[in-house]
Amino acid sequence: MTASFRYRAVSAAVLLSAALGGCAAFSGPERACPRVAVLANAERLVKFRPGEGRDLTDVLLTGRVQDVRYECEYEDDVLTVTMLLQMLINRGPANRDRQAEFQYFIGVVKMVDGEQHVMSKQVYNVRMAFEENSRTALIEGDRRATINLDPEELGTSYSLLVGFQLTRKEFDFIQSQR
Repeated sequence: MTASFRYRAVSAAVLLSAALGGCAAFSGPERACPRVAVLANAERLVKFRPGEGRDLTDVLLTGRVQDVRYECEYEDDVLTVTMLLQMLINRGPANRDRQAEFQYFIGVVKMVDGEQHVMSKQVYNVRMAFEENSRTALIEGDRRATINLDPEELGTSYSLLVGFQLTRKEFDFIQSQR
């Protein structure tokens, strides 16, 4: 899979448009797209510097999946979903070198007999540098997921889930803040 990612300092206008953007699905008249959503427990990220400190001064970066826009295309029994992801990343007080590293994932889930089954999961690494004098960056990138369908199977049998790849400690911290 190839994708391009770019980041930039975010102005208030860009933040507002990203916040108001919401998800959008585009599908052809014949076959519908699968559902694409941000996983509720993985939409936020808080990374701390190494050690036991979990104070505001220990935060390296925070993040939020802002938006996922997508469209799909069928070619015979192959469904390709193209997604544009936007993630807002903030540099924390402990981040003195203006560098950031984090991971996010895209998972393909299929509903079988009333139960969800993870069919695939791809984890992506992001390394970035904040621009000078900037505490915020908007990460944008496009990704593709390909699903091989059985004959007569619809894309609506599947869901694609997007989120940050969290460690157990990061997940527990975010849950404690809710």
